[in-house]
Amino acid sequence: DTVTPLKVSLAANLFNLIADPLLIFGVAGPLGAFIKGIGVRGAAIAISGSQTLSGIVFLNLLLRKKLVTLRGIFELPSWKRLRPLIVGGFTVLIRQLALNVAFLTPLSKAQSIDPSGVQAAAYGIVNQ
Repeated sequence: DTVTPLKVSLAANLFNLIADPLLIFGVAGPLGAFIKGIGVRGAAIAISGSQTLSGIVFLNLLLRKKLVTLRGIFELPSWKRLRPLIVGGFTVLIRQLALNVAFLTPLSKAQSIDPSGVQAAAYGIVNQ
């Protein structure tokens, strides 16, 4: 089922789309500020609220379809089931480390050639 996650994600994004400007800029009412804008904190609250809402909906759907149990959520996995994830994650971590070294080494050399950063910026643009 790919439609249900799409609907939940669309609802969460719609909630965020509405809550973001309301909490960032506020809403003026007839007697002054109905909702006072709180800037960046408002954006953080809106995105946190939308993600929390979608998480609750997803958890509710999983529980209702009996794909997960509350007891199973809080139960620690066995080492037998956890080991492949750790090994796979470690190999991805090593790969990412090698890629970072491979990309950052020439970038640092380009930066050392030109302290203004123009060559390093050009190098970064070319690599995109």
